[in-house]
Amino acid sequence: MMLAQGFLAGTAFYPSLAHGEVEVEKYGLALDKVFSAVSESLSTGSYRNLRDEEVAKSGFSRLV
Repeated sequence: MMLAQGFLAGTAFYPSLAHGEVEVEKYGLALDKVFSAVSESLSTGSYRNLRDEEVAKSGFSRLV
């Protein structure tokens, strides 16, 4: 879901001096959309709005 909004996101956000207020604000708005979609899915028990998303993988298991 974050990738669809232009962010290659992992399990953490590491801001640096290269990130300005605009980038951090855009990231926060994208997170709001994602969390809202996840919350809706949990509330309704329907995961249709999430099914096109790939499940996060750790390490290099996805390359095997």
